[in-house]
Amino acid sequence: MNKAFLVWTFILLLTACNVAEQTPLPEKETQEANSTPSLGENKAYFSFDRPLYYAGHFWSESSSSNALRITRTGDDLSEKTVKVQLTQNSNQATITDITTVSVNGDTLTLYSGLPVDSHYYVYVPFPINERTVDLDIGMNNDADYELDEVLTFRLLLNEDSEYSIGSYQSATRTIVDDESSPDVYLQTTGSTGASATVLEGATASIDLVLTAPALFPVKVFLELSGTSESADHNFYTQSITIPAGQTTHQVDIVTNSDSYSEPTERATITIVSSDGANLNAGRDLVYDLDITDTSSGSNEVSISGPLIVDEAGPTKYIDLSVTLNGVVDQNINVPLTLGGSAIEGIDYTITTKQVFFPKDGSSPAVATVRVSAIDDNVFEGAETIDVTVGSTLETIPGAPNTISITLTDDELSPVAQFEGTSYITQENETFYLPLSLNNAILEPITLDFNLDVGVTNPATPGSDSQLPASGTFTIPAGQTRILVPILIHQDAVFDNNETLRVVLSNPTCPTLAACAATGLGANDTIDILIKEEGEQLPKLSFTSTGQTGNEGTTLTITAEVDKISQLDQPFTVAVYHASANASDYSGLVTTQQINAGDTSTSFTVDLTDDTLDEYTEQFEIKLLQPNAMILGDISKHTVTIIDQDAAPIIDVAALVDPVLEGFSGTIQFSLAPGSSPVKNLNIAYTITGTSSSGLDHNLSSGTVTLPLGQTTVNVPFDVFDDSLHEGAVSETIIVTTTSSNDFAIGTPSASIDITDAQAAATAAFTSNDVAFTADEDDYIDVNENDLVSISFTLSHALTSDIDLTFTVDDTYDSGNCDTLNLGNISCAQVVDYGSVPSVNYSSCSFTTGGSSSVTCQAPMGESYTRITFSDVPDSGSLDLVLAGGTYSISDTDITGATAEDVAQNLADHINDESNIEPSQEHYAHHPPGTAYVDIYSYDLNYDTDLTSILTGTSPSRELVVSIPAGKTSGKIEFKALKDDFYETTEYEAFSVTLSSSSDPTLVSIDPNKDSVEVRIRDLDTGP
Repeated sequence: MNKAFLVWTFILLLTACNVAEQTPLPEKETQEANSTPSLGENKAYFSFDRPLYYAGHFWSESSSSNALRITRTGDDLSEKTVKVQLTQNSNQATITDITTVSVNGDTLTLYSGLPVDSHYYVYVPFPINERTVDLDIGMNNDADYELDEVLTFRLLLNEDSEYSIGSYQSATRTIVDDESSPDVYLQTTGSTGASATVLEGATASIDLVLTAPALFPVKVFLELSGTSESADHNFYTQSITIPAGQTTHQVDIVTNSDSYSEPTERATITIVSSDGANLNAGRDLVYDLDITDTSSGSNEVSISGPLIVDEAGPTKYIDLSVTLNGVVDQNINVPLTLGGSAIEGIDYTITTKQVFFPKDGSSPAVATVRVSAIDDNVFEGAETIDVTVGSTLETIPGAPNTISITLTDDELSPVAQFEGTSYITQENETFYLPLSLNNAILEPITLDFNLDVGVTNPATPGSDSQLPASGTFTIPAGQTRILVPILIHQDAVFDNNETLRVVLSNPTCPTLAACAATGLGANDTIDILIKEEGEQLPKLSFTSTGQTGNEGTTLTITAEVDKISQLDQPFTVAVYHASANASDYSGLVTTQQINAGDTSTSFTVDLTDDTLDEYTEQFEIKLLQPNAMILGDISKHTVTIIDQDAAPIIDVAALVDPVLEGFSGTIQFSLAPGSSPVKNLNIAYTITGTSSSGLDHNLSSGTVTLPLGQTTVNVPFDVFDDSLHEGAVSETIIVTTTSSNDFAIGTPSASIDITDAQAAATAAFTSNDVAFTADEDDYIDVNENDLVSISFTLSHALTSDIDLTFTVDDTYDSGNCDTLNLGNISCAQVVDYGSVPSVNYSSCSFTTGGSSSVTCQAPMGESYTRITFSDVPDSGSLDLVLAGGTYSISDTDITGATAEDVAQNLADHINDESNIEPSQEHYAHHPPGTAYVDIYSYDLNYDTDLTSILTGTSPSRELVVSIPAGKTSGKIEFKALKDDFYETTEYEAFSVTLSSSSDPTLVSIDPNKDSVEVRIRDLDTGP
């Protein structure tokens, strides 16, 4: 194999591995162009020697020869002809831009495909062993402005396909045009001017002009401005294209004719940019078209209104009328121009300076503008406000177009003077001379002064002070007060009490005419007393810190200085209220003075005598800082006013006395006639007496308020009914008022008696064995050896112990103690009730079906136990803890058909003394219709020594039994003795009579139940 062929084959392989992006080929051409020769294959590959773009790809239009290199790889042993297409793209370079295509000076023939608009091509010869061929392209240097154009070359397979396309099938070159871009400008059609004037309804023609033709369309951007509107013509901001090859383009502007009366309007058309042409500042880039109105008349605006406005008063503002005569074709704002000596925002305000009139409004149209004066508290004199109507594109000023308004000032003419007429200072100090105006003005005011040396002991001008003999003072514009510093010189001569007299004159100001009215006040002269350095100013003090006075009196208050002055020394006092007010005093003059040569002065104040009861009141009189003195140690004087009106008087009374137990009473606190309090009265009271608060009544010590305007206030209370008979003992409630600073006490206390609601108790026998009747003797049948029990009761309890006396009559007895031994201690015993212990239980376990059916409780504060059944128990027991031990009651002892029956059976069981040890008296109470039982217990006291109880001799002996307070029953018990004798009588008897009580007012004897006969029957049989 040919060695050169192998080398080129290897090079071709390397080139194929680095193929860059290529322009797409036709399907056949692409396959061949991308094919790579295999080893041993003898085939040529052609490509351009650069990629699509690279440095130096620009060709000049004026260059006659431009090289484009084609390279060959692969077979170079045969001659080849390569087909090169000259691509013709839209808006880019065409075949007309090329004059010749040659290789080594030989011109190649240009072929065109079919149809005519197809691309052109040439055949480029490649001799044997030639690796590169340069195409020489001659450019057409024409005179047309074309912009830069792109020329594209493309390698094609020839008709025999005797080669392939390599890496770079296409190449482009940019042809740089050497002609300058044309200028674009505006002018009137048929003229050279850049402006025109037309009547409404006419058409104006404008040319867009290029200085040279272009081979492409040139776009020009036009902008509309000016005073005309869209309704005035048909032109608007837009872009216009000048066709290729042309140098002018006409634009017609059609104006509209309307019925509005309006000034000449202008449509300004400006070239703002262009694609393909230059905007040369030396050309006419702006065109002005003036449109003249064809309507008759004009839109005139005038102004009218009041000519005076005041700073204050009913004409503090005025309304101006701005009138438009005509109709405008657009909304307009007519400007107002302000002038005159007055200043807007300082002297006055105006609602608007642009008066609005709408499009197509009525004619004439009137708008209102308000001018308001500002009260500036500055004297200015009369000022003027000028309001002038301006013009617009639609309107012109009418007549009148200006109004001049006078702004009147309400401040008084300024008056200058000193503040005060005399002062004191001393050497080596700066004295500040006070100078004032009653009204500020807008300009500085100048006042002449001179020093009057005609006074006694005058100060020397320029020597004793820095003031010269004459000069000027200036009060700046807008100020009403200045302090002029005057340095008082210290000299070596003792010249105490020299007088520096300053006199004002000739007030003037620069331009303000009102300054001519400026005058001098009464204080146009001031005397300054100059004291020697080291001598302090007098100290002003009160002589005391305060005093006390009664209402209706006059107090004298004295103020003093510590040294005499050669001048009157005025000072001022002020009143500061503490608890008093201005109605509590009068006659106080607040401006006082210590006369020249004096060291003190006195003034008075009257204390008002009113009819009100009041607290002690105070107010303070204070010294204010004086001009020619300093304040001393006592600058405050406190006045204390003692009230002389009688304090209100409070009486206390009981509205109900006495009060029965169980009823209510009322305590009343009242004002005595003539009392006039000025506030609420808090009345404190205490409760005493023989009764007890909380037990006998609910009244307790406290405070009650008598409101202002009321004359009485009541305190109600309740008296409790204790169910006890107190007899003749009186219980009282004593209410006592406590003294107060707010009132006096008239009737200090009230006493209320509590009346007992219970009558005297009645004592009677209540034995169950005795049926008491009123017409026969009552008796008890017993056998020998029986226990005899005789019970007695009180109808209700007492608050104290009571003794009952019983008489034993044994007239029926033979007197033999064997039969009835009353004197033998073994014969009888007396029992009475002692303390009342609580009943308790150690177990309470009745159940029904396994569930509790009973509630056992000892109510708080009570001496009984309550047993409550909810069902009939079928098991369990109640264990009562009593003095004799614990006693158990089972469910079988009390069973019944219902819970109410069970409760009754329990009461019966307990009341049966055979069931329980009688060392205690027990009582069980079952209220009918209920299912509960209340159990009570009483201790019994046994008296076995009857010798100390039974008194007297047979047949009548007495037995005294004491019933403690709160108890209502008792019992006498004894045993009838058993003998071995048979008595022939049916029975032996004796009587017991309840004969008396220790206090008949507390206990009376029931005559129907006061005696009982005891009949003892013999148990022995006859012989």
